[in-house]
Parts: sequence; structure tokens; C-alpha cells
Amino acid sequence: MNPLIFTPGLAPAAAAYALGLAATLFLIAVLVQRELVDGLSGERARRLSRALTVATLPLLGAFALVVIDRIAGLLK
Repeated sequence: MNPLIFTPGLAPAAAAYALGLAATLFLIAVLVQRELVDGLSGERARRLSRALTVATLPLLGAFALVVIDRIAGLLK
């Protein structure tokens, strides 16, 4: 098989990159939604804002892992 098409060591790195990118974009989308909802008033908006805050925490953890991985890759 052509090494330019399939490199065994590259597949997991590409998957990790794609997952990190998806998590980062999803984090940005959730943060934007939370800011938009915070501008609204009412009980429903308050509950949605709380739910979006809870959803943000694991995404921030994933983002931190992506940043740590990138920094570790640069320091090698």
C-alpha cells in the first residue's frame, strides 16, 4: 500500500486531531449559546443557562487536554 495514503502511525494522530477540533468547535458553540441565553430573562432561560454551564465543564476539560497535548508535542 502506498505510504502516502496509509501510514499506520498517522491514523490515531489524525483521529485525535479531528476529535480535538470537534470538541473545540462544540465548546465555542456552547459558550456562544450560553452568552445569548444569559441575555434573556425568565425561568426557562435561567434553567437553560444552568444546563449550558454544566455542559461547558467537560468540554473545558477536553480543551485543556488538547492544549496540553499540543504543548507537549511542541516541547519534544
